[in-house]
Amino acid sequence: MATSALAAVFAAAMDRLGPFERAPRIAVAVSGGADSLALLLLAADWARARGGSVLALTVDHRLRPEAAAEARQVAAWAAARGIDHRVLTLPTPPDEPGGVQAAARAARYQALAAACGEAEILHLLLGHHRDDQAETLLLRLHRGSGPSGLSGMALGHYQAGVRLLRPLLAVRKAALLAECRAAGLAPLDDPSNAKTDFTRVRLRQAMAAAPDLFPPVRLAETADRMAVVRAVADRVADRWLTRAVTVLPPGLIHFPIAALTGADPETLRAALGRLAAFAGGSHYPPRGEALAGLATRLREGEVLTLGGLLWLPRRGTVWVGREAAAQAPALDLPSGRVSPQWDGRFRALAPSEGWQIAALGAERGARLRRTPGFRRPETRLAADLARAPAAILAGITVFQRLDGPALVPHLSEMPGDAPRLLAAPRRPLTAEGERGS
Repeated sequence: MATSALAAVFAAAMDRLGPFERAPRIAVAVSGGADSLALLLLAADWARARGGSVLALTVDHRLRPEAAAEARQVAAWAAARGIDHRVLTLPTPPDEPGGVQAAARAARYQALAAACGEAEILHLLLGHHRDDQAETLLLRLHRGSGPSGLSGMALGHYQAGVRLLRPLLAVRKAALLAECRAAGLAPLDDPSNAKTDFTRVRLRQAMAAAPDLFPPVRLAETADRMAVVRAVADRVADRWLTRAVTVLPPGLIHFPIAALTGADPETLRAALGRLAAFAGGSHYPPRGEALAGLATRLREGEVLTLGGLLWLPRRGTVWVGREAAAQAPALDLPSGRVSPQWDGRFRALAPSEGWQIAALGAERGARLRRTPGFRRPETRLAADLARAPAAILAGITVFQRLDGPALVPHLSEMPGDAPRLLAAPRRPLTAEGERGS
């Protein structure tokens, strides 16, 4: 049973994050640390009081040999309290050029979102707290983030079809550790939290060594104030995106170069960062320094690669398409059910076996305009395909059978058993879309 003071703070945060179902079903990401264990206790009491239930989810990244035993310990704690629990073991340890921590975070959220989808749960609670928010602000200052990044972590937002909720952002870590101790739990400690190879760990240690210079409460309050600034900036960036950017299935994206003139640099950086995450199938935009000069370079006609994307200015238009080297390989589509996410951007529903979703590719892209399967040249998509550069055409999404022609969704003449393309970006194009409102 959670202590009454902390339970009241938690309930107030959940009220802000609502509404929830009459008998709420929520999932909680539980690593076994003090933050997530306290969150699990609070969430279980809150849900039960409302006739609902909690599903605890623990991700084993297979990065440490002890992780499996730690997941079993979390399962035992959950079982002792009558809480359903699942261990999500990743098939391969995360490893990306951007760093192990970033790769592990992306893989963790993907696994958690998939588990919520399978359980038909919309709400996923995360244990980030006030001290985490302070660390995040320092980390983003270190990386040169703008107002959007300096707003820290959001209390709640949509990602991959799940509401990610952080009801503990107003709570200090010490209070969560005390909650665990009061419940007779000895939280687990991940040794990677002490590895000074990671910038976040060094910043955490600096905060602990000099709390008068890096007061967590003040840093978190600054992030809160920046969140107000971010909300205003998001609306301006959303307006630029909705007015300037054309997004057509199957992943054909462009905007006029003239739209880059007149907008303030911070709006352009935020908007182009969102566009990069959306079009590149990424969880996060490129870092601030990579985006800082993007608009200027595009205005000057420079062809760029950024965020797994080709940015190609030509004849008054900036075309944005997937880089050939960054695209996912062709995916065999299951029959009669929605496919896994492909390339971080799409899913598909195929009525029959034998279909694949894939990128068109350079060779077929060069022949695309002469393909006899095109029957509606008057459509906006056909007109844009006719003037798009070949390098951009190579990255559009198609359906194919083995040894069969590439069929462009919404344009090619499709057989009766053709798959249906479903937009499923890891990040929506606009901040309004991310909030799900």
